[in-house]
Amino acid sequence: MKLLAFLVAAQLTAALPQAPAKQPLKPEVVKTPPQQTTAEDATKSPEPKLASIPQGKTTTPAGCRKVDTDVDWPAAAEWTKVLPEIAPRAKNLAKGVYRPDYKVQAESVKDVQTAVKFAAQNNIRLTLITTGHDFLGRNDAASGLSLDASLLAGITVHDNWEATTTGTPRPGKTANIIVPVPGKQAAVTFGVGMTTQRINDALNPSKLVTVGAAHGSVAPAGGYGQTSGHSPISNLYGLGSDQFLEFKVVTADGELKVANKLVNSDLFWALRGGGGSTFGVVVQATMKAHPDIPITLANWSVNTTIKDGDGLWDAYAYLHTKFVDLADNKGVTAYYYAYPTRIQSTILHTANHSGKTNAEAVWKPILEKMSSFANMTKPTLEITEYPTFKAYFDARFGAIDKPMGSAKEAPRTNPWDAPPRRSLRNDLHMLYPRHGPGEEMKSPEPSAIANLDSRLLGAEHFAHPELARILRDAAPWRKQLNNSQAVIQGHLIGGGKVLKPDDDTSVLPAWRKTYVHLIGFNSPGLASVDSLRKLAPDMGAYANEAYPLNPDWKKTFWGSNYPKLSQIKTKYDPENLFWASPGINADHMEARNGRACKVANIVEHSMAPLTDNLNNGRVMTGSIN
Repeated sequence: MKLLAFLVAAQLTAALPQAPAKQPLKPEVVKTPPQQTTAEDATKSPEPKLASIPQGKTTTPAGCRKVDTDVDWPAAAEWTKVLPEIAPRAKNLAKGVYRPDYKVQAESVKDVQTAVKFAAQNNIRLTLITTGHDFLGRNDAASGLSLDASLLAGITVHDNWEATTTGTPRPGKTANIIVPVPGKQAAVTFGVGMTTQRINDALNPSKLVTVGAAHGSVAPAGGYGQTSGHSPISNLYGLGSDQFLEFKVVTADGELKVANKLVNSDLFWALRGGGGSTFGVVVQATMKAHPDIPITLANWSVNTTIKDGDGLWDAYAYLHTKFVDLADNKGVTAYYYAYPTRIQSTILHTANHSGKTNAEAVWKPILEKMSSFANMTKPTLEITEYPTFKAYFDARFGAIDKPMGSAKEAPRTNPWDAPPRRSLRNDLHMLYPRHGPGEEMKSPEPSAIANLDSRLLGAEHFAHPELARILRDAAPWRKQLNNSQAVIQGHLIGGGKVLKPDDDTSVLPAWRKTYVHLIGFNSPGLASVDSLRKLAPDMGAYANEAYPLNPDWKKTFWGSNYPKLSQIKTKYDPENLFWASPGINADHMEARNGRACKVANIVEHSMAPLTDNLNNGRVMTGSIN
């Protein structure tokens, strides 16, 4: 196995149970020193074991969710009576793979409400999935019900959107075309299952674009946009969470609520940064739509003649010193990678900063300097111009709005027995699912916890006199890996509008100082980005692309916003029906003998709790953007 396959063996969190005829447990907070628990200790802890006991032979412990061996576990007929389209878990799962007992693909808001109420009333573990792009395993569990919102579609474009207390009407089946009005905020309303590429394809005739993930099969209103969400055009228009104008969300009581600045404003604030699978099931969203822009793509590479040589890391550090100017003054977004013998990058020059002449003027002097460090070679530079964002995206990742011809359907790997209820599974095999297992228009699957580790960095960190050594230390496998494997990958996705949002959201405040999101790998005792934590102790990490057992997790992922988010979570989900870890109030629950159980006495640990997700980590050996 390649060294990049060292994995986090963490099981993430589950949901809480209701004790019949008893008052909800009121947790007492007990603080303990953070150092009492370490990441290495956690990964050595024994996995919770699912009881190999015949169905109907166990009793649900007080404060715990039911599992299928319990005497009061709902019979199959009860499930199908309430959720007739439900799919049971496959009987032939691979060894070491666990999934919830049932999955339901919601086709309407009513379906979502029914599923949420059934799980709450029957004290069943509930997990949520939209497109399946979760590195931290929060969309999976070993029991209960998986609620899939990927079929909730529809889209309506607005030339001038304004908030109301009753909320935006349900979107139409296909997008209308508008003429944007200067000085007015264009917007788009869509079902939560709509992905970035589908939305932007629909907006293209109106000459508009939205902020979304670097990969088109991510749904912007799912966990991406509910947890900050960085984008190739964040520098120009802001983070994903900054884009939302309204949500419609089914909360733990099964009720559909409108959340915007006029109504349920606390919930609206929490949903813009507080994390997915936490406050409810978002079923519909309205977000800003911006003028479309030209994109110039610059791909460059510079090599070294000595593997892991000093010159390589000196050049890598020098590159970082140029980022503030590139982001704030040159309109640059960059995805850049350090390999054992080279540095390469994919650069976007956006809007008024696009054009081959501009790109050459930016990169020729920088690359000349990088190639001047010890043992570095002459760089290569290729520049391509695209008239629209869609043209760039289609060229890079493949169009999804073209006829597919007679291509055969891609093989199914869905662990649930029942086929999808709609023929939405177009063969889109040309889209490589870089963020996760789900491809556009296919039933999403959860994936296990990945071995990522990351840190956000601001302008002051690039001036550190030992930056080259610090970056090098964040890539400890650099000598063992071959040149096809990036040892650390960077994202210049901050600066600009990321630093100056239009209004307040609940994203980690450190984002408002961030220029770079650096991603490495974590295997306790073998690899981590601890050198970056020491460099930037006041920053934090992007909760969607991070080590789930990150130290000081509440501060790392939500900072000073955590206490307020905790209060809002308790208000809308007092029984923690929605349990995700790391997540708000994650430590109000724990995994106990394969179940999700309430915690009577909350102990403040440095790391977020493990959950009942028993699936082993997955290998990350290449780019994730």
